[in-house]
Amino acid sequence: APAEVIQLLIQAYPEAALHVGTTGMNPLHIACSSEHASEEVVRILLVETAKANLAKQVCSMKDVDLDTPLHSACRCGASLNVLRLLMLVYPDAVHQRDYEGLTPLLRLWVREYFLLGDEVIHGVTGPESLTGELGEAWNKTMMLLYCAYIGSLKPPTTRTTGTATAAAAASSSSSTNNNHKVFRPLHAFAAIDCPRRVVKIATKVYRDQMLERDENGMTPLLVACQAPVYKFQDISHDGDDLEDMLEDHLYAEEEDTEMSYKED
Repeated sequence: APAEVIQLLIQAYPEAALHVGTTGMNPLHIACSSEHASEEVVRILLVETAKANLAKQVCSMKDVDLDTPLHSACRCGASLNVLRLLMLVYPDAVHQRDYEGLTPLLRLWVREYFLLGDEVIHGVTGPESLTGELGEAWNKTMMLLYCAYIGSLKPPTTRTTGTATAAAAASSSSSTNNNHKVFRPLHAFAAIDCPRRVVKIATKVYRDQMLERDENGMTPLLVACQAPVYKFQDISHDGDDLEDMLEDHLYAEEEDTEMSYKED
């Protein structure tokens, strides 16, 4: 239906936004479940439900797959602006997990692995590689990461390099938030539950932050060491994770040691 019709309907009966179908999806879920999701329709649903103090409740509702509307938007490739509208109303959605234990950020990369393939994702060498579909996914990633790390999309001090558009998605303002927390992308990637391949991309995009210390004197490595132990989500199904690489390296060292003993 046209946006004008939806606006008239929701104005007449805002509680309709809480109604769900057999899959547990409310109207906002449905509006977000397309790569062509209408920003205008999503905005109308949020604005009109906010007038009835229902917007946060609508954004926090989960369907049968435990998807919030933000999950639906990330799963289906909705635009950056649609994601931004949802997080402005209910920023805690970035921490919610679906029936597979995936946050919206993890769900976003399930889609991107399917669309782009390992070759494109593994081929990133720096900011110059983040173009097209991958660049769009990276901008969404930065905004989701920003919200998860800072707690909202309100602009704190930022420390960004590389992708200017990604920084813009997370706000380029130099003001500080109530916690005086500075957004340093690589530190945020180290602290938040992200696909390992995405963290690897971040180390190539933000190389200059590898040794940088945050306001607590922590480097990204120290932040990662103190972060919770997140369940490994092999969303690429390639099985090439840190443990595999370390095991292969240690096994190779043991073989070299055995060979040296035999030669002696």
